[in-house]
Amino acid sequence: MTFSDRPAGLTSRTSYLVSELGAVAQRELDRRLARHGSSRTHLEVLAALQERPAHPRGLSRRLALDPTEVAAAVEDLETAGLVTGTETEAGEEPDLVFITSAGREESAALAETAQHASEAVFGHLGVQLHQQLRRILLAYEMQQLKH
Repeated sequence: MTFSDRPAGLTSRTSYLVSELGAVAQRELDRRLARHGSSRTHLEVLAALQERPAHPRGLSRRLALDPTEVAAAVEDLETAGLVTGTETEAGEEPDLVFITSAGREESAALAETAQHASEAVFGHLGVQLHQQLRRILLAYEMQQLKH
């Protein structure tokens, strides 16, 4: 990715630069996860369930994802034996979804894949600048939560 050929009216705007960088990072992550036979939604759902069991609607809110996207991911992950839901009547979504031991292993593998994607996109920055960028992004989020 190079910004040298882009109009200065765009590259002078931080929002433009961040959105372009985000698009590059997203493409790299999605490409690597697809090679692993997975998706970003699977990565996110498994990571959230590593922390605690959750209701699909709660996962949707927590991950800021469409409920149908989360429901489809939970179904995929359940079919693969990576999560399990509490028993419900046929056709209903489970009350709580739990990660299985196989799901924990898969979550670790997906986290490693995500780390490799991050290194591919940001590795040339070096560790110090990469960590600084991460701190800036987290600080932005904290400021947003205050408002």
